[in-house]
Amino acid sequence: MWNGLTGVEPGRPCNKPGSEGGGLVDVTVPFLQSRGYAESDEDEDWVLPTGPRPSLSAYKHWLLVSVCFCLSLIASSVYVGWKLSLFVRLWRSASTFSVFFFVIELLLYLCQLTWAAEFSRPPSSRKRLTLGAAGPFPRAAILITCCNEEFDVVQDTVLAALRQDYPPEAYGVWVLDDGTDDELKAWIETLAIESAREVGYIRRPKQKGVPHHFKAGNLNYAVSKIHDEFVAVLDADMIVSSNFLAGMLPHFSSPKIAFVQAPQAYYNISAGDPLNGSNIYFYDVCLPQRDAFRVAQCVGTGVIFRRSSLSDVGLFVTGAVTEDIGTSLQLHSQGWESVYVKERFQMGLTPWTLDRYVKQQFRWCMGELQVIWQRGLIWTRGEAFPVSRRLIYMQAGLHSFLAFSTMGLIMLAQALCIFEPWLLPAEAKEGDYRMLVVLITPHLLFGRLAPHAIHLRIPGFMSRQQVRIRGEQAWYWMAPYKCLSVLRAYIPWISKTFEATGSRTTDDFSGPFGFLLVTIKWGQLIGFHLLYVIIALAAIAWRISVLNVGSCHELMSSVLVVLWQLFNVQQMCPPILFQLFPPSYPLESDRRSLLKYDDNGVPVFDHALGIPPTDWRVLALEILPVTQAVVWVYLLWVALHPDYVPGYCQGNFFQRKPI
Repeated sequence: MWNGLTGVEPGRPCNKPGSEGGGLVDVTVPFLQSRGYAESDEDEDWVLPTGPRPSLSAYKHWLLVSVCFCLSLIASSVYVGWKLSLFVRLWRSASTFSVFFFVIELLLYLCQLTWAAEFSRPPSSRKRLTLGAAGPFPRAAILITCCNEEFDVVQDTVLAALRQDYPPEAYGVWVLDDGTDDELKAWIETLAIESAREVGYIRRPKQKGVPHHFKAGNLNYAVSKIHDEFVAVLDADMIVSSNFLAGMLPHFSSPKIAFVQAPQAYYNISAGDPLNGSNIYFYDVCLPQRDAFRVAQCVGTGVIFRRSSLSDVGLFVTGAVTEDIGTSLQLHSQGWESVYVKERFQMGLTPWTLDRYVKQQFRWCMGELQVIWQRGLIWTRGEAFPVSRRLIYMQAGLHSFLAFSTMGLIMLAQALCIFEPWLLPAEAKEGDYRMLVVLITPHLLFGRLAPHAIHLRIPGFMSRQQVRIRGEQAWYWMAPYKCLSVLRAYIPWISKTFEATGSRTTDDFSGPFGFLLVTIKWGQLIGFHLLYVIIALAAIAWRISVLNVGSCHELMSSVLVVLWQLFNVQQMCPPILFQLFPPSYPLESDRRSLLKYDDNGVPVFDHALGIPPTDWRVLALEILPVTQAVVWVYLLWVALHPDYVPGYCQGNFFQRKPI
C-alpha cells in the first residue's frame, strides 16, 4: 500500500523551474551524449578520506605493486616448487602433520595467485564530475530501506536525502519500511504535507507462508511502483551529501553502465578502529581495482541504478541474503558495466556491538556464497561475461573458503608448540633443512612487500598503517566466524535466519538468569578466541620451561615457534579486548552528538566525520612481525654459513630432528 504521498504519482515527470506547465522531457539521449556537467582538472585521488593526496600517482602505484607481486610470486613459486619436489622424493617418510602443513601452504599460495590477478590491470582514473546548472536533470528516486531501525536514525537519513543540490521536482524520496513502524509512517505523511515535496512511505503487503526475500523483496516491490529513469538506494542509517545525485549521475556516460557506486564511510568508528569496521581497504583499494575490470560490485547503499538495467535482469536478485552482490553479478554476467567513484557521498553507522558486527559479517559471507557459487553464474557461457570478470567474482567467492586455511595455520602453530612434529619428511637431511630456511625466508619477507605496497595508496602514515594492521588482524580473528558461515551456507540443518544489522536489539539479560545468558552469549561470540589464547599462552609457558638454552637447535626452533604463537595470540585478541574493554565512545543513544546539524535540524554531510580516528598504539602491533623478520634474516645468514659457530649455544642449528 502507498502512504504519505503528496498527490504526486511516483516517478511522474514534474515541471522544471520556470517552465509553464510542461513536463520533464525524456533526457536519456541528451544526458548520455551532451556535456551537461562540469569536469574537474584533477582525478579523483584528492577525495580519498584520510587527508593529503597519496604520495604516488595511481599508475606509478600500480607499477610498484606489480613489481612487489612479481618478487613475492617468484620467491613463493621457488619455495613451493622445491618443497613439492622434496615431498615427491621422500614421500614414504612424510608424516601426516608435514603433509597437512604443506597443503595449507599450497592453499595460501593459490590465494596469493588470485590476489595478484586482481591487480593485473592498472586502476581506472576518472575526473570528478558534477551536473551543470543547466542540466539535464533526469528523474531519480531515492529509496531508503529500513527494518526496525531507530526512528531518529531513519529521520536523519530522510532529511539529508531531501537536501539535494538538484531540482526538487526532479527526484523523490521513498521510505521502504519492512518493520511496520507506525510512528515513522505518521512522520513521513506530515513531512510530505509540510514540505510539499515528493516524499512517501511504502509498506509492502506480506502474505503468511510466502517468501518475502528480505531487502531485495522490499526494493522490488517499490521499484515495480516507481517509473523514474534512475533509482538510488540508501540504507536507513546513511547520511548523504547534498551533491549525491549531481555528483554521481554524470558518470552514466555510456548506455552500457548499469549502476554507479560510491564508497561508504562511518562516523561512529572509535580511535584505532579495533574491529576494522571502517573497511577502508575494501572501499579505497579493492573496489577501485575491480573497477579497472568494470566489475566493482554494488555494496547495497550509496548506489544509483539505471532503471532499464534492473528491468533487464528481473529487478533485484532474490533468494540470497545479500541482494547487492547478487544483482551486480546478474548485471555483469549480462554484459552491463558499472562505475565506482572514489568520492564519498554517504556516511553511516558501523555496528555498535561485537555481536551485531559478527552478524553483519555472517550475512555478507553467506550472501557471497549463495550468489557466486550456488547460482552458478560464473560458469555460464557467453562473450558478455569474459574470463577476467569471472576471475574477480571467483576471487570474491574464494575469500570465505580461505578462512579454513587460516584456521588450519593457527591450529598447526599450537601443535608445533606442544608436540614438536616433523616439518619435513623424516628422511630429510641437514642440507634440506638449510635449504628450507634459505627459500622460506625470501618467501615470507617478499610476501610482506605486496601488502605494504598496496596500502601506500592510502594517504597519511598513521592511517595507512592502521588500515593495514587492523585488516591483517581481522583476517585472523574473523576466520572462525567465516568458517561457521561457510558451514551454515552448505549444511542444510544449520539455521540460516537473517536479522537486519541495524535492527533494534531485543536482548534482555535481566532477571535471575541474566548472568547465565550473558555468559552463554560471550561464549558464542569469543569462546573460541578465549580458549585459543589460553591454550597458546600455556603452551608457550611449557615450551619455555623445558627449553635447553644451550642447544642451538632447540633455541632456534623454540624462538620461531614462540614468536609465531605470540603473533597468533595478538591477532586473535581484538574481539576479546573489545568485549572486556569497550572503546570509550558515545553510547548508541548519544549518536546525534557525533553529527553536525544545520539551523533547521537537518544533518550535514561532513567528509571529516567519516575519517576513522587513528591511535599511535596500533603501531605496537608491528613489534612481533618485525622481530620475526629479524630472526628469519639471521637464520638465513646462519644457513648460508655452515662453518658458523655461535658463542651462546652449542651444536648444530639444523639437526635432523623435529622442530
